[in-house]
Amino acid sequence: MTESDERDPTLGSSEPGRCWTFINMSEATPEVLTPMCWSIWTPLGELGARRAWYELGLLPRSAVRLPADPNQFAMGTFYGRQALNVDRLATMMGALPGASRESVERSMMGTVRTGSPADRAPAGRLPFVLTRAPAAFAAQGVRARRSYADQLAWWQRDVLDGGQTDGLALLAAARDRFVHSVGVHGLSRFQSQAVIGAIEKLAAEAGVEELVTTACGAYGQVSETSIAADLWELSRGRLSEEQFLRRHGYHGTAEGNVSGVSWRMEAGPIRSVARSMAARPDSDHPLRHVAAAAQARTAAVREMRASLPRSRRPLFSALLRLAANRTRCQEQTKAAFTMAIDGARAAVRLLGPPLVEAGCLHNETDALFLTIDEHLAGPTEASADLAAFRRTRREAYQAMTLPTTFVGMPQPLDQAPTGEISETARISEGGVISEGGVISGVAGSSGVTEGPARVVLDLEDAGDLEPGEILVCRHTDPAWVAAMALAEGLVIDIGAPASHGAVVARELGIPCVIGTATGTREISTGDHVRVDGTRGLVEILRRVQDRPSAFS
Repeated sequence: MTESDERDPTLGSSEPGRCWTFINMSEATPEVLTPMCWSIWTPLGELGARRAWYELGLLPRSAVRLPADPNQFAMGTFYGRQALNVDRLATMMGALPGASRESVERSMMGTVRTGSPADRAPAGRLPFVLTRAPAAFAAQGVRARRSYADQLAWWQRDVLDGGQTDGLALLAAARDRFVHSVGVHGLSRFQSQAVIGAIEKLAAEAGVEELVTTACGAYGQVSETSIAADLWELSRGRLSEEQFLRRHGYHGTAEGNVSGVSWRMEAGPIRSVARSMAARPDSDHPLRHVAAAAQARTAAVREMRASLPRSRRPLFSALLRLAANRTRCQEQTKAAFTMAIDGARAAVRLLGPPLVEAGCLHNETDALFLTIDEHLAGPTEASADLAAFRRTRREAYQAMTLPTTFVGMPQPLDQAPTGEISETARISEGGVISEGGVISGVAGSSGVTEGPARVVLDLEDAGDLEPGEILVCRHTDPAWVAAMALAEGLVIDIGAPASHGAVVARELGIPCVIGTATGTREISTGDHVRVDGTRGLVEILRRVQDRPSAFS
């Protein structure tokens, strides 16, 4: 690593045999990270994950600190993209009772690799897991609700209403609140993984694995579906824009990036979707499919229960109740840490102008190119050139195309020689299309639907969705819920069964194929497509115009 590389925390490093994936994190942080984004997600995210692992008994208290080895982080950053450490997470989460390495990998990547992860399971921790994990499970529902309520009150007071005008104080508060809330989210996520893994094992024993996706969804009372419901009320004049923003204004474009723009700053996207909703009849309510999805879930649960031995049915019922609760907790705690990110976003905008005036930055947005620690330590005149260098690096990273899953350091796809991409990367790229025009992905939400496609690359264009259209997009985050609710089906390039797009699609009751990799390139707006969310297939029935295939 050169001296210049050492000035760039978003370059990243990996040992040769370690597996990483961008799949889930591309939803959370769709834009190339700035150093400010990096300082939120990598060091603070690691502390949050380790707090959760300690609560579950997987780590001793002394291990709740940043490791010296970046290969032991739960997440890493490569060329400005945030990645999950597959080997590390599969080992840690797979050590929970009910979970397995295979189920963890499948949830992250939509596929399971052959061979063992590079990491060893935590030695001698099982007694601690059996002691601590039950208490953590029992307390999680209350903990998640309290975290969300406390975070919302802080965000409304200090961020939305501008109650905190000291940029450094706001940044420090956002830092501490992110560590706490992402730790609570980690507990929800890890517990959910263990519960779903246990359900998958029972289903495999009974030979009904295909029912799991339908049985584990459409729970209701998931926080993100309230965004769609409240937008409908806004479109009907029953909720004011001010009221809507007070509830949901921390969401927005690229909301997981500090460089993103939240709705409290720019409400254009919600106005666009609200106008589209206003033109729809009452029968197009965004939760119109939920009742049917709940009925399908009930039928799948009934079939699964009947297929199990009587001795296993009480466990199955208990696991289903936990799965519903943890899904709600997972989305609620995600909202909580999103508020902390919006707090950091507001802090950066307070810090920029005085630093420019003091000669420490060339322009106000260069505040994004310093880390939290660098801001708190006090920028100097040298900070201006450092931020400019990092900005140039980020622009270079934005021009790169990287594999979604890789081993060791990723090779940009436009630079890698033939054969350099690993088998894991090729499998996870998806997007294989047959001569009959069928794109393969991963089953995200069960059901089959068909209609004209609408390719949406920018959330601001989501208001263009017409009734009956299939939404085709690169990725989703919570801000996309409003657009998802207008669609009859979803085709998503990036994601896996545990990704946001798949979880919300199951709650909305709309078929979803996720992880296609190339759907937005192969499908054009107006193409008539069939979405089979049960089998993970998208069939192009009729093209809007003759054109060469992206795969020809």
